[in-house]
Amino acid sequence: MLPTSFKIYDTIPLDDSAPQRALSKWYSRCLSPNDRTGITKNLIELTNDSPLDFTKPVKLQTFADLCDERGVQMLAMNKQIELYWSGGIDSTVALVSLLKAGAKDQLVVRCTKESQDENPEFYKDLIRSNVLLRNVDLTDSGDPSSIISSGELADQLFGGGFAFNGGLPNTENVFVPYEDIVPPDVCAYVAPVIARYPRPVKTIVDFVGVLQLVYNWQYVKDRWNIAFGGLDRGRTKYFFDTPAFQTWSLYTDEQKVRSNKDKKIVLHSFKAIARDYIFNFNKDAQYHSIKTKQGSHYASATGIHLLRGRLENWKYVMEDGSIVWREGSVLG
Repeated sequence: MLPTSFKIYDTIPLDDSAPQRALSKWYSRCLSPNDRTGITKNLIELTNDSPLDFTKPVKLQTFADLCDERGVQMLAMNKQIELYWSGGIDSTVALVSLLKAGAKDQLVVRCTKESQDENPEFYKDLIRSNVLLRNVDLTDSGDPSSIISSGELADQLFGGGFAFNGGLPNTENVFVPYEDIVPPDVCAYVAPVIARYPRPVKTIVDFVGVLQLVYNWQYVKDRWNIAFGGLDRGRTKYFFDTPAFQTWSLYTDEQKVRSNKDKKIVLHSFKAIARDYIFNFNKDAQYHSIKTKQGSHYASATGIHLLRGRLENWKYVMEDGSIVWREGSVLG
């Protein structure tokens, strides 16, 4: 049974859907833009179970403190945790946090050969620690009473997507004013959100950060359930899915990415504080020094096209404006 939280607006005229479709076309990582603030209209309405609060905190925690706290929180749920580990930065941060919190007997690490190859030294540490390891299998989600977790949503917190040219044109220089590159209709669509955003939005990095945190969060959160063909969404407890992490993303002064003197992106600086968190645990200097952001999907079924490709009994708007059912019959 697929999640019941997806709704396609039949009442939005195709002409009115142009801004949403223009955004998806320009920035392909935002295929299904869904404004969690409720400020702009959504073409595809997803149940917003992660409202975005712009309230400034009295005291802002560091990324490392939030990670330590989250591991303890997850263990306190007193359930087995099935963590899907890609070997990449995000899921490794989650794994480090859980191990630091003492999750060994409560933890099942789901991984693939690619996970092992991406972070071989950490994999050896897991073997030595006798952590329970299992292969990724989308037909088997483990004990129905367990928690399923991963490093999903970290890209949204860090504003990822520009880091490896994920469909974003002209990404070599991402510290220029976003109006110089973003199409006018996309700028106009997002403008009401930017007007109320709690931090300045000036560059492409800033603009993509808004797209990821505001418009792409709910889709990324829901695609995992679709990959499992209707997994109970109550079982998915993503490591980074907390109000505290989102507040950090909105207000932190910790650098998420840096530019060089030519105002060009320093790719290795992206998520440097996350790599620091891992290094402080396992002291793997090689991973810390060379690891950069990679796309980490656990199987082809978890690809970016899930919302268009796996929702049965819903119709959706294609890029050419036609509305089709999943089986492919064009409705108009």
